[in-house]
Amino acid sequence: MVDANLKVADEALDRGNEAVSKTTATLQSFATECAAMSRQSLDHATETAEKLRQARGVTEMLAIQTQYVRECFENFTQHSRRFAELLAAMPIEMGKTYSDIWSKNIDSVVDASRQATDQAASNVEKFTKTP
Repeated sequence: MVDANLKVADEALDRGNEAVSKTTATLQSFATECAAMSRQSLDHATETAEKLRQARGVTEMLAIQTQYVRECFENFTQHSRRFAELLAAMPIEMGKTYSDIWSKNIDSVVDASRQATDQAASNVEKFTKTP
């Protein structure tokens, strides 16, 4: 009986760790996206600074800055869309994960209860047959 309870508890702990791992993976996706956005922004700013340094007139500088601002907005839109996708998927994924865990834990408890009931019935039968 004790072994069955330990097994149920161990399985529940494993499922809990699995849920935390999935949540951590989702948060890691956010961090990766932020790092990519920062890296891209820094590279873009560095390239633009180099272009501005080599510009030969005000008109060329304005064209470079205009292009830079346009590309910044495009990058922002792209990354905002990706963040929105991650945010939309996260609650669904987490809900599914925790729902699965809850269901499996309930099944484990039901199985453990059945085993305990069967063992108790077996003990009662065994003791009632003994003279």
